[in-house]
Amino acid sequence: MSDHQITEEQVRAKAAEIQEHIDRWNRTEGLQAPEKPDVEAMARRLLERQGRPALSGPALLDAVRPQWERKAQAEGLTGEAAEAFVQEHLSEDYPQVYCETETVLLVVTYYFIHLNKAAAEMVVSDTETVLQALEVAAVALPEIDELLSPISAFFRAEATTIQAVAYSNDNGQVQLVGIYPSPFFIAESDDMDWDLGDKIDDIIHHIGEGR
Repeated sequence: MSDHQITEEQVRAKAAEIQEHIDRWNRTEGLQAPEKPDVEAMARRLLERQGRPALSGPALLDAVRPQWERKAQAEGLTGEAAEAFVQEHLSEDYPQVYCETETVLLVVTYYFIHLNKAAAEMVVSDTETVLQALEVAAVALPEIDELLSPISAFFRAEATTIQAVAYSNDNGQVQLVGIYPSPFFIAESDDMDWDLGDKIDDIIHHIGEGR
Protein backbone atom coordinates (compact mmCIF):
# COMPACT_ATOMS: atom_id res chain seq x y z
CA MET A 1 0.00 0.00 0.00
CA SER A 2 1.21 3.49 -0.69
CA ASP A 3 1.63 6.31 1.82
CA HIS A 4 -1.20 8.22 0.15
CA GLN A 5 -3.67 9.33 2.83
CA ILE A 6 -7.31 8.53 2.13
CA THR A 7 -9.88 10.86 3.67
CA GLU A 8 -13.33 9.85 4.87
CA GLU A 9 -14.77 12.31 2.39
CA GLN A 10 -13.07 10.42 -0.45
CA VAL A 11 -14.38 7.12 0.91
CA ARG A 12 -17.95 8.44 1.11
CA ALA A 13 -17.77 9.86 -2.42
CA LYS A 14 -16.42 6.61 -3.85
CA ALA A 15 -18.99 4.60 -1.86
CA ALA A 16 -21.78 6.71 -3.37
CA GLU A 17 -20.35 6.03 -6.83
CA ILE A 18 -20.27 2.27 -6.18
CA GLN A 19 -23.80 2.36 -4.80
CA GLU A 20 -24.94 4.05 -7.98
CA HIS A 21 -23.37 1.19 -9.97
CA ILE A 22 -25.16 -1.34 -7.76
CA ASP A 23 -28.50 0.42 -8.23
CA ARG A 24 -27.96 0.45 -11.99
CA TRP A 25 -27.16 -3.27 -11.90
CA ASN A 26 -30.29 -4.00 -9.88
CA ARG A 27 -32.39 -2.22 -12.49
CA THR A 28 -31.04 -4.61 -15.15
CA GLU A 29 -33.64 -7.28 -15.77
CA GLY A 30 -32.77 -10.62 -14.21
CA LEU A 31 -29.67 -9.39 -12.38
CA GLN A 32 -29.52 -8.65 -8.67
CA ALA A 33 -26.59 -7.64 -6.48
CA PRO A 34 -26.18 -9.33 -3.08
CA GLU A 35 -28.17 -7.77 -0.29
CA LYS A 36 -26.61 -4.77 1.43
CA PRO A 37 -22.98 -5.03 0.28
CA ASP A 38 -20.52 -3.03 2.39
CA VAL A 39 -19.95 -0.26 -0.14
CA GLU A 40 -17.77 1.79 2.22
CA ALA A 41 -15.38 -1.14 2.69
CA MET A 42 -15.33 -1.67 -1.07
CA ALA A 43 -14.66 2.04 -1.60
CA ARG A 44 -11.80 2.09 0.90
CA ARG A 45 -10.12 -0.95 -0.69
CA LEU A 46 -10.53 0.56 -4.15
CA LEU A 47 -8.93 3.85 -3.09
CA GLU A 48 -6.09 2.00 -1.36
CA ARG A 49 -5.43 -0.03 -4.48
CA GLN A 50 -5.46 3.06 -6.69
CA GLY A 51 -2.75 4.49 -4.48
CA ARG A 52 -0.38 1.62 -5.22
CA PRO A 53 2.16 2.04 -8.05
CA ALA A 54 1.32 0.37 -11.36
CA LEU A 55 3.30 -2.70 -12.38
CA SER A 56 6.10 -1.98 -14.81
CA GLY A 57 6.30 -3.80 -18.12
CA PRO A 58 9.14 -6.18 -17.05
CA ALA A 59 7.48 -6.87 -13.68
CA LEU A 60 4.17 -7.65 -15.36
CA LEU A 61 5.80 -9.97 -17.88
CA ASP A 62 7.50 -11.87 -15.07
CA ALA A 63 4.22 -12.10 -13.15
CA VAL A 64 2.23 -13.57 -16.02
CA ARG A 65 4.93 -15.99 -17.19
CA PRO A 66 3.71 -19.44 -16.08
CA GLN A 67 5.86 -21.60 -13.86
CA TRP A 68 5.90 -24.32 -16.51
CA GLU A 69 7.52 -21.90 -18.97
CA ARG A 70 10.26 -21.25 -16.43
CA LYS A 71 10.68 -24.99 -15.86
CA ALA A 72 10.94 -25.64 -19.61
CA GLN A 73 13.67 -22.98 -19.82
CA ALA A 74 15.49 -24.53 -16.85
CA GLU A 75 15.46 -27.90 -18.60
CA GLY A 76 16.91 -26.35 -21.74
CA LEU A 77 13.83 -26.92 -23.89
CA THR A 78 13.38 -24.53 -26.81
CA GLY A 79 11.09 -23.98 -29.77
CA GLU A 80 8.37 -26.55 -30.36
CA ALA A 81 9.62 -28.78 -27.56
CA ALA A 82 9.27 -25.98 -25.02
CA GLU A 83 5.84 -25.00 -26.33
CA ALA A 84 4.60 -28.61 -26.18
CA PHE A 85 5.93 -28.96 -22.62
CA VAL A 86 4.19 -25.79 -21.44
CA GLN A 87 0.87 -26.62 -23.11
CA GLU A 88 0.93 -30.11 -21.63
CA HIS A 89 0.92 -28.73 -18.09
CA LEU A 90 -0.46 -25.19 -18.29
CA SER A 91 -4.23 -25.65 -18.56
CA GLU A 92 -4.59 -27.90 -15.53
CA ASP A 93 -1.60 -27.38 -13.25
CA TYR A 94 -1.16 -23.63 -12.91
CA PRO A 95 -3.84 -21.10 -11.91
CA GLN A 96 -4.43 -18.66 -14.75
CA VAL A 97 -6.79 -15.72 -15.14
CA TYR A 98 -7.51 -13.87 -18.38
CA CYS A 99 -9.73 -10.81 -18.88
CA GLU A 100 -11.46 -9.37 -21.93
CA THR A 101 -14.29 -6.98 -22.78
CA GLU A 102 -16.92 -6.71 -25.50
CA THR A 103 -18.97 -3.63 -26.36
CA VAL A 104 -22.41 -4.23 -27.87
CA LEU A 105 -24.05 -1.55 -30.05
CA LEU A 106 -21.55 1.01 -28.70
CA VAL A 107 -23.60 1.18 -25.51
CA VAL A 108 -23.18 -1.85 -23.24
CA THR A 109 -19.72 -3.12 -22.33
CA TYR A 110 -19.52 -6.66 -21.00
CA TYR A 111 -16.43 -7.89 -19.21
CA PHE A 112 -15.30 -11.49 -18.95
CA ILE A 113 -12.93 -12.93 -16.36
CA HIS A 114 -11.81 -16.42 -17.36
CA LEU A 115 -10.46 -18.88 -14.77
CA ASN A 116 -8.73 -22.05 -15.87
CA LYS A 117 -9.32 -25.34 -14.05
CA ALA A 118 -6.52 -24.82 -11.52
CA ALA A 119 -7.70 -21.30 -10.64
CA ALA A 120 -11.32 -22.45 -10.31
CA GLU A 121 -10.26 -25.20 -7.94
CA MET A 122 -8.42 -22.65 -5.76
CA VAL A 123 -11.13 -19.99 -5.44
CA VAL A 124 -12.15 -21.29 -2.01
CA SER A 125 -8.93 -22.79 -0.62
CA ASP A 126 -6.53 -20.07 -1.84
CA THR A 127 -8.66 -17.10 -2.86
CA GLU A 128 -5.85 -14.57 -2.55
CA THR A 129 -3.63 -16.36 -5.07
CA VAL A 130 -6.42 -16.29 -7.65
CA LEU A 131 -7.08 -12.62 -6.94
CA GLN A 132 -3.38 -11.83 -7.40
CA ALA A 133 -3.58 -13.47 -10.83
CA LEU A 134 -6.70 -11.41 -11.54
CA GLU A 135 -4.90 -8.20 -10.57
CA VAL A 136 -2.14 -8.93 -13.09
CA ALA A 137 -4.62 -9.88 -15.82
CA ALA A 138 -6.70 -6.73 -15.27
CA VAL A 139 -3.81 -4.31 -15.88
CA ALA A 140 -4.40 -4.37 -19.63
CA LEU A 141 -8.12 -3.55 -19.33
CA PRO A 142 -9.02 -0.27 -17.59
CA GLU A 143 -12.71 -1.22 -17.33
CA ILE A 144 -11.87 -4.18 -15.10
CA ASP A 145 -8.84 -2.60 -13.42
CA GLU A 146 -11.00 0.34 -12.30
CA LEU A 147 -13.45 -1.99 -10.56
CA LEU A 148 -10.93 -4.51 -9.30
CA SER A 149 -11.39 -3.89 -5.59
CA PRO A 150 -15.19 -4.25 -5.48
CA ILE A 151 -15.00 -7.15 -7.98
CA SER A 152 -12.52 -8.83 -5.63
CA ALA A 153 -14.83 -8.28 -2.65
CA PHE A 154 -17.73 -9.85 -4.53
CA PHE A 155 -15.41 -12.65 -5.69
CA ARG A 156 -14.62 -13.53 -2.07
CA ALA A 157 -18.31 -13.54 -1.18
CA GLU A 158 -19.21 -15.75 -4.15
CA ALA A 159 -16.19 -18.10 -4.10
CA THR A 160 -18.25 -21.19 -3.25
CA THR A 161 -20.73 -20.47 -6.05
CA ILE A 162 -17.91 -19.87 -8.55
CA GLN A 163 -16.32 -23.19 -7.64
CA ALA A 164 -19.66 -25.04 -7.88
CA VAL A 165 -20.19 -23.70 -11.41
CA ALA A 166 -16.67 -24.79 -12.39
CA TYR A 167 -17.25 -28.29 -11.02
CA SER A 168 -20.44 -28.56 -13.07
CA ASN A 169 -18.42 -27.98 -16.26
CA ASP A 170 -16.67 -30.98 -17.81
CA ASN A 171 -13.39 -29.07 -18.20
CA GLY A 172 -13.54 -27.44 -14.76
CA GLN A 173 -13.29 -23.90 -16.16
CA VAL A 174 -15.48 -20.92 -15.32
CA GLN A 175 -15.98 -17.38 -16.59
CA LEU A 176 -17.32 -14.41 -14.64
CA VAL A 177 -19.51 -12.16 -16.77
CA GLY A 178 -20.35 -8.60 -15.74
CA ILE A 179 -21.64 -5.38 -17.25
CA TYR A 180 -19.40 -2.33 -16.88
CA PRO A 181 -19.44 -0.35 -14.59
CA SER A 182 -21.05 -2.80 -12.15
CA PRO A 183 -18.65 -4.85 -10.00
CA PHE A 184 -21.15 -7.70 -9.78
CA PHE A 185 -20.91 -10.68 -12.11
CA ILE A 186 -22.53 -13.99 -12.99
CA ALA A 187 -20.47 -17.20 -12.95
CA GLU A 188 -20.87 -19.36 -16.05
CA SER A 189 -19.23 -22.44 -17.56
CA ASP A 190 -16.34 -21.62 -19.88
CA ASP A 191 -14.72 -23.41 -22.83
CA MET A 192 -11.87 -21.00 -23.60
CA ASP A 193 -8.73 -22.46 -25.17
CA TRP A 194 -5.86 -21.58 -22.83
CA ASP A 195 -3.18 -20.72 -25.37
CA LEU A 196 -1.63 -18.18 -23.01
CA GLY A 197 1.26 -17.17 -25.23
CA ASP A 198 -0.89 -14.87 -27.36
CA LYS A 199 -2.63 -13.52 -24.26
CA ILE A 200 0.67 -12.53 -22.63
CA ASP A 201 1.58 -10.67 -25.81
CA ASP A 202 -1.78 -8.87 -25.69
CA ILE A 203 -1.24 -7.85 -22.07
CA ILE A 204 2.26 -6.51 -22.71
CA HIS A 205 1.08 -4.70 -25.84
CA HIS A 206 -1.50 -2.78 -23.82
CA ILE A 207 0.87 -1.71 -21.04
CA GLY A 208 2.26 1.19 -23.03
CA GLU A 209 5.74 2.60 -22.90
CA GLY A 210 6.93 4.27 -19.75
CA ARG A 211 4.57 2.54 -17.34
